[in-house]
Amino acid sequence: MSFEIDFWDTRKLGVVSVFPRIAGARRACMIIGMAVLMAGCGKGHNGAPAIHPVEQQGWEATRRLVPSATVVFSPDLLLTKRLAVEWPVNETTMSGWDPVGSFRKVEQGQDGLSLRAWKKQDRIQIARKCDLEAASLGAIEVIMAGVPPGGWIRLSWAGPEQPFNKGRSLKLGQREGVGQQVKTYHFLVGAEATWQGRITRIRVETGVRPGGAVRLVTTRLLSMDLDPAHVAKAIDQSWIIGLGDEFRTAILGIPEKPREIVIDASPGDRLIFGYGLPDGATSPAQFRITVSTPEGGESGRAIFEDRVISGQSGRTGEWHRGEVDLGIEKQQSLLLEFEVFGDAEFEPIRGFPAWSNPELISWNDRITLPNIVLVSVDTLRADHLSLYGYERRTSPQLDRWAKNHAIVFETVVAPSPWTLPSHTSLLSGLDCLGHGVNHPAPVPDSLTMFAEILRQKGYFTAAVTGGSYLHPRYGLSQGFDVYTSIGGALVDELDRELSWADAWMREEGRRRPFFLFFHTYAVHDPYRAYEPFFSQLTGGPPDPDLVNIHTRSSAARKKDGYLNRNRFFRQSQGSGESEVSWDDMQLVRDYYDSGVAYMDDGLGRLLGALDDNTVVIVTSDHGEALGEHQLAGHTSLFDHDLLVPLLVSLPGGSGAGSRMAQQVQLIDIVPTLLDVVGIEPPGDLNGSSLIPLIEGDGETGRPALSYAALSNRGISLREPGGGGRKYIFQNVPWPGRVEGEALYDLSEDPVEETTISVDSRTGRRLRKLAREELEGRAPGLRIEFRNPGAEEVQIFAEGKQGLVLPPSKVKAAHHDVLWETAGRNRIMCRLEGRQSSVIWIEGLGNADGKLDMWVTPSGGPVGGTEGESPATLEFQGLEDGQRRAVTVGEGAHMVTAEAYWVGSIRGSGISPETVDPELEEQLRALGYIQ
Repeated sequence: MSFEIDFWDTRKLGVVSVFPRIAGARRACMIIGMAVLMAGCGKGHNGAPAIHPVEQQGWEATRRLVPSATVVFSPDLLLTKRLAVEWPVNETTMSGWDPVGSFRKVEQGQDGLSLRAWKKQDRIQIARKCDLEAASLGAIEVIMAGVPPGGWIRLSWAGPEQPFNKGRSLKLGQREGVGQQVKTYHFLVGAEATWQGRITRIRVETGVRPGGAVRLVTTRLLSMDLDPAHVAKAIDQSWIIGLGDEFRTAILGIPEKPREIVIDASPGDRLIFGYGLPDGATSPAQFRITVSTPEGGESGRAIFEDRVISGQSGRTGEWHRGEVDLGIEKQQSLLLEFEVFGDAEFEPIRGFPAWSNPELISWNDRITLPNIVLVSVDTLRADHLSLYGYERRTSPQLDRWAKNHAIVFETVVAPSPWTLPSHTSLLSGLDCLGHGVNHPAPVPDSLTMFAEILRQKGYFTAAVTGGSYLHPRYGLSQGFDVYTSIGGALVDELDRELSWADAWMREEGRRRPFFLFFHTYAVHDPYRAYEPFFSQLTGGPPDPDLVNIHTRSSAARKKDGYLNRNRFFRQSQGSGESEVSWDDMQLVRDYYDSGVAYMDDGLGRLLGALDDNTVVIVTSDHGEALGEHQLAGHTSLFDHDLLVPLLVSLPGGSGAGSRMAQQVQLIDIVPTLLDVVGIEPPGDLNGSSLIPLIEGDGETGRPALSYAALSNRGISLREPGGGGRKYIFQNVPWPGRVEGEALYDLSEDPVEETTISVDSRTGRRLRKLAREELEGRAPGLRIEFRNPGAEEVQIFAEGKQGLVLPPSKVKAAHHDVLWETAGRNRIMCRLEGRQSSVIWIEGLGNADGKLDMWVTPSGGPVGGTEGESPATLEFQGLEDGQRRAVTVGEGAHMVTAEAYWVGSIRGSGISPETVDPELEEQLRALGYIQ
């Protein structure tokens, strides 16, 4: 598809008009005409400053000098570790460790030191004396068992006459440990500014359940040195590097190892770039760029130089902007050298200087592409906006803006009821079965994200998000030049994001075509009583003692089929936390609605700053259950969790004020935006452009697919049209399923209170389609068990070498064979004669583990006969398209187990378990970790 734009300068009138022609398409008649600047909304709540309108003065063509990055940089990626000291614990030595305080039980044995807390004791401490020079050590590994899921471990250190405190400590979550029962917790102490001088005491503290126990096996003290091979590779690689809240595509500034880039430049070309020094750096850095000719005709000429001093306020820990003229008089090839020099001995473990987004720009007064702004308001259900008919006036700014500038889609289905998979769909155009990111693990770098496509076409790509599952470590930053991650659940999160967007658009947005992704958790729990909105909506002030209302997850129960369930809790200043009764949901809705109104006020300021050459999308990733079906939060496949708003503003306001009743999906947004800017979409997208629908000659005949893997709620298919049916199937193999499968007639029962028979023509069709989707597309490691004999057998399977089998990751497309958990990381089922069962394991990334299996006659011993060796199915090296099989058992009780992949989902190079303490706190504040 080609896309031509004629430009006509009407800036003297204060507007810019753009008439696009889509060559050869029936949409050539669509005119994006003149439009006035979007109406501003004045000051925000409590006198918050309005965002300044973006004044565009022409565009600058850009040539990026480094490719997009997918891996978040950490200094330890370039370091090798060497064991310096080890403190083992066994039956003969405690290695100097002493328990701190009293314990219910302390045992020293061959497998370590076991400590059991008292019934009301929720933490365990041990400490030891030492004599260490901090400069000689870079990391400490604590090898420990028993830290519970959701628990933590903290390592503290102190010098002579120093007390232990949080400033001299590092904290890791339980899931950051490497291993299964016995985990290795890696503390990169050398990166901490307080790790210096002489260390005389070390303390290990763990959080446990009351009465819980841990076992310390050994402690290793490691030196960390630069690996020359890793450094050589890293110099030529792009990374995602964060300074403060802002992550950028960047290259490392390694002293005495300049990065060389050859460019073709013309007179007037300018080089723009960023540079910065991490907070932990102990020595100043001199940044310098020199230019010469590759043939050696011109020697190195410095065109930029700046010195950043470590610890200097306003200089370290943030990015700085540079812009220089290349100073040439004719078109020629140039060699650019990006160099960094240090005054003192360089400490790589504390981070590297970096150069970000070096680009070559030249002036161009011909507009070729519109700006794109995509707004995602996390956890915003459509039916709580006055724009969608809600009785409370929660969205006056969006109401006004949509009337003048946007098309409102009335039935919009999210692909998932939680943040990470839904945003992966929003930013890729793939549904949850297409991308496979359905568990807390990073987006694989094999996916092509929307920002990557735009960046390749010359867009400057930027994002500001609330972090947590939108933190760069979860991979959604792929393709963004600048990605700012502000901690979610902060009271001032939205204001900080708006301020960042204001500053960025005024500095960068006026210079060239941009894509801005704006995300906020302002509506997400914990819900707060935002004023004056709470009083305006409810007619009275909030309870001053009530801090917030938040969700808390209860343990998934075997008898419920391991469904994830949440409840609402009050957080009070005086009485602490207490559960909110299902009869008191109006209070929950009051708090939720005040957050919606607060968000609306802020978005009004953002939308009012955009010019008419901007495509704007406002939507949400999922909705929220506010007591309906006795549910809290967002885990289910009911409409209150899946129906979200969608507002589409085209350049010039085409179609503004209209409403579209047809059912559409979030996965339609990427193909729509690519259609508008004339970029051919990738062939594997699951969504479709909405432009034909807007023009009146498109159809949305396909059911909307949503998937809730993490909460074990399964898959739903929602037919298009107001009289459609909705089918839900819980694709887990466990007994005790609450829903199992259900069919709803949305024309008679829009709130999904009463199920109808699935054994109708429509029900059977949707059931068949759901199974076809799951069997053919759901990505994961398939394992098919076949019993060729006539007798019933029992199968036991146990994950080994990193293969974990939690109830949320084991799936099935049929309920004819039920499996059960049979101990830690072990599952079992009974197969009748001539029967087979296919299960799959999701969220594995690169599976290098194995499955140990036993087969016994029905009713035989659990785990096989005593002394019997298991059959082993190994997955290492199993490639797409390959199958690997083993035979389990013998004679009449013999089963074949065969493994193969469906989907091409692989890891992104970032460990799913890599969650630093700051990110862990963000996830905890939003209720994702408890």
